[in-house]
Amino acid sequence: MNNKNDRIMYTLLEDLILNLFYRVPDLIKYVDVVSYKQTVLLIYCAWFQN
Repeated sequence: MNNKNDRIMYTLLEDLILNLFYRVPDLIKYVDVVSYKQTVLLIYCAWFQN
């Protein structure tokens, strides 16, 4: 994530996922902040690193 573009895309992706969690409140019950961050990182890596 040393590329400025990558950081922008990561931020957009994080916002998208955060919006999803806010729109689907039931998900909040099962997901804490740590696993939320891990989910974002996993999706980011899977999406942008290949």
